[in-house]
Amino acid sequence: MAGKYNEVTPKAFANRKAKKQFSPPNTQSNLASWPPSLQDFVNSLFQRSESLDDLQKAAFGSQIQSLMQLAIAQNKVWTNQWHLQQLPVFNPSVPLDLYENIHAQEIMERPKRLRGKYDSDERKKKRLARFAGAESTRVMSPSPGPSSGPIVGYLDALEKRYLRLTSEPDPAVVRPQHVLEKSLEFVMNKYMASNAGYLYINDQLKAIRQDLTVQHIKNDITVKVYKTHGRLAILNNDLGEFNQCSSQLKQLYQKSDALFHDTYEFTCYRILYLLLTGNYSEVNVIRLTLLKSDTGSKILAPEYVTFRNAVYLALELLSSITLGDYHIFFKTYQKFRETEQLTYAFHMMKHSMVTKQRLLAINIMCKAFKKLPVEYLERELAFDNSEPIGEFLAGHSLAQFQKDTDFDCSAARPTVQAMVDKGDFRKIDIKGQV
Repeated sequence: MAGKYNEVTPKAFANRKAKKQFSPPNTQSNLASWPPSLQDFVNSLFQRSESLDDLQKAAFGSQIQSLMQLAIAQNKVWTNQWHLQQLPVFNPSVPLDLYENIHAQEIMERPKRLRGKYDSDERKKKRLARFAGAESTRVMSPSPGPSSGPIVGYLDALEKRYLRLTSEPDPAVVRPQHVLEKSLEFVMNKYMASNAGYLYINDQLKAIRQDLTVQHIKNDITVKVYKTHGRLAILNNDLGEFNQCSSQLKQLYQKSDALFHDTYEFTCYRILYLLLTGNYSEVNVIRLTLLKSDTGSKILAPEYVTFRNAVYLALELLSSITLGDYHIFFKTYQKFRETEQLTYAFHMMKHSMVTKQRLLAINIMCKAFKKLPVEYLERELAFDNSEPIGEFLAGHSLAQFQKDTDFDCSAARPTVQAMVDKGDFRKIDIKGQV
């Protein structure tokens, strides 16, 4: 097969020059390390903040950031009683401090409870015996047998169909790492140079992933395979497969600094995926994680500065979506479209998010205006030559409301409202979500 493939260059961009890859610093920590009470606290605050005015929202953002930094600095992320925590922007009578700090003095001044009856030797012995008995009756999980460990395959085939495992893997049908590296190059070259479609490459990459998994291989080649598959899944609108790859990459990145590549890039994709599936609480978890770990103290290569900025642009989309601020949403959308490195992020937005946001925006406009220039809609909703507004209006039965250079908002309002109420554009294929 001809030459090396450019990891992963879609066919539409095959003639573009590949950019040199760099490895960013480790800036992503384990999202599961945040206590559920803190996640609930942050989610409820962001919901309450929607009713604040602009000045109050600015104060809210500053206060919650200061509070999180204080909790991290004092190592009280887990110990603070987040279900009782308050912010001055919602309750001016409380200071900007952790609940644990505010009430520490009160707790210290409480009279000590009488503990004499618990300190007797007899009660200590009874307590010890009670817990010892419980320990002795505990059912221990069986130790894994020898078959649960990794195997070493010796198959040398470059192509292999993916079959779900129903029994212990057989080394005779598993390819070792050096063969898998050749296989990845071979199937990608075949995909890029022939008419082999997504079904072929998806099947081959799943088989490679399976061989890596059963051999417990978690290194650079594993990261490369999941990045490759994740990007291809985005370009083919296979969000379920992308989600699987994204979840595995997140775990691989947490294993070791040496495995930490393209973190910002796939964090950006992950945020967009969570937004289009409506998982806003997980977006806030990512925001908290970045607040803790992404201090901006490390120098990044230029390529990763772009991806880092894209992460924060994606986070801004949460506010524009929840507040219905279509102006900010489509300004951000244009930034993704105009940045060559963000091809995959732009593709995800264009094919999975933008139609819904355009219809929601037109619905808002129809409630506020009697008519609007079509040119205004075209500019405000980020249409261009690749996305003509005429095709969009015709595709959603709205072309009839275009009168010369104006769009009749009053006449279109019932039709647009019916589409929004029906919500067909909300359906997202998340098959394979883990």
